[in-house]
Amino acid sequence: MDKEQLYTLVTRGNAYQLDASLQSGLDVNTPLPSGEPMIVVAACMGDARLDITKTLVKHGADINMPIGSMTLLKWIKKPSYCDNEGTIAFLESRGAKEIDL
Repeated sequence: MDKEQLYTLVTRGNAYQLDASLQSGLDVNTPLPSGEPMIVVAACMGDARLDITKTLVKHGADINMPIGSMTLLKWIKKPSYCDNEGTIAFLESRGAKEIDL
C-alpha cells in the first residue's frame, strides 16, 4: 500500500481497511504524503474520524506526537477545532499529555 492509498483510508474513515493494512505490517507511524503521521490527520478531523484514531492507537500510534511546539492533544484542544470532544476524551483516557514542548 502506498502513502496515497493510506491517506485515502484515513481521510475517508475506512477503519476496517486501515486495520487490515496495519495488521499486514504497515508502520502505524508512517508519514502521509503531507508529511504528517496518520494519527495527526485523523485526530485533527475530530470525532468524524474517531474510529480511525482508535484503530491507529490500537496499532501503536504515538498519542503524544509533537505538532510543532506542542503535543497532539494540546493541538486539537485549540478553539479552532470543533466536534472533537470524543477524540479528546479518548486520547486522555489513553494517557495523552497536553503540553508545550
